[in-house]
Amino acid sequence: MPKQKKSKRYKYKLDAVLKVRNIREALQKEEVAKAQRAVVEEREKERVIIAEQDQENNQILDIYNGLKPFDFTEIQLRKYHLEVLKEKFDEQKKRTIKAEDRKKEEDKKLLKALKDRKILDKDKEKKRLEWKKMMDKEESKFLDDISVSRFFRANKEVQ
Repeated sequence: MPKQKKSKRYKYKLDAVLKVRNIREALQKEEVAKAQRAVVEEREKERVIIAEQDQENNQILDIYNGLKPFDFTEIQLRKYHLEVLKEKFDEQKKRTIKAEDRKKEEDKKLLKALKDRKILDKDKEKKRLEWKKMMDKEESKFLDDISVSRFFRANKEVQ
């Protein structure tokens, strides 16, 4: 590993990579948010289908209980509509599961992006501390050289 060069300001060599990783992380957060919204939308569609099924069941029960006039064709139509709603619900359930799986995948990708960025952040901090130590050593060397040269100059003048 090459040593840091002496300079007035610390410059991390992998800053461009760190910026790219930050951008990837931000984009992945957006993807996770989209996936979460999709899951919520799919669950809402499921809820609407369930509400329709309940409504149809209540209307059939009203006919059976004598609250509405008894019409056999209407009962058959409502029963058929319930079957269609059941098929819709089954398909909607599959879509919801697919959306949840996608969200889990996006979460995994986000976690990986976060780890990648944190690795570089830690490396940057470690390199900065190494640079600081090296700069402190260089400064103490410089001050030692000045004090030694002053000492020799003072001794020459005395002699």
